[in-house]
Amino acid sequence: YSRAGCGYGFPFDLPWLEFYQRVVAVHDLLGGIRTTWPTKAGRVTDKFHRLHQILDTVVRGEHAADFARVVVDIRRDQKIFDGFRHALRICPEQGKHRRNDEGAPATLSPEKHRLILKHFRGTLEWRMKRDAGAVTACRIVITHLDKYWPYLFGHRLTEKPGEIVAPRTNNIEEREFRKLKYGCRRLHGRGRLVRDVNEMPAGTMLLQNLKNLEYCQTVFGGPGEDRIAERFCQVDPVLPAKVMQNWKKDRATTRLPRKLVPRLVSFSPP
Repeated sequence: YSRAGCGYGFPFDLPWLEFYQRVVAVHDLLGGIRTTWPTKAGRVTDKFHRLHQILDTVVRGEHAADFARVVVDIRRDQKIFDGFRHALRICPEQGKHRRNDEGAPATLSPEKHRLILKHFRGTLEWRMKRDAGAVTACRIVITHLDKYWPYLFGHRLTEKPGEIVAPRTNNIEEREFRKLKYGCRRLHGRGRLVRDVNEMPAGTMLLQNLKNLEYCQTVFGGPGEDRIAERFCQVDPVLPAKVMQNWKKDRATTRLPRKLVPRLVSFSPP
């Protein structure tokens, strides 16, 4: 059930909703085993009946009505979110690039996209007046549309020739961050990476640029260890040490030790 989506993760994929749907489907399937299977297969059917009783606590148990009501709300809100997703042109259904999807193609003009989102916003306002259950979900989407409206269409950094348009999403940054976490987990195998990320200098991610031939040509005069070493030989060896010392001082003055945080939280003035 956890792999039933398209690989975009939450909130595009809803694994727990898929899990509930499978529980209901298996429960309905097992309900007819006693009447369809031969009596000689008692040992086998007993296991199935035991599983049916376990699933029955979800489908017909004390909290079954609560489960069903939550599922109805999730499906309704999911349709609103899918409409938002289609209007933004991000993470298309049945996409092949999973979390690395770049969104709408370059042929979608900002003017046309602006009209699409205005129409979608009007649709949400219309639904808020006619569906009391959908008010919360519609208001959340409208709030985010208004908050990020200037940044939803990209903007040109340079004109033609050599036009550069800033992306509408932060998918590139998120992709690089996932690569960083993947590398850390391969080093030590830990799932929690808060300490690793917090202890890294701000320029750690720039090391990825060493794989970019154009970057190496601009900064070091070409790729290769010899060119990089030659460039670094021109740097004052005292300067990096000073930079690291200043960075550690800034960290020490802006970050409290962990052992002091609980005391400060629990402290209340008289």
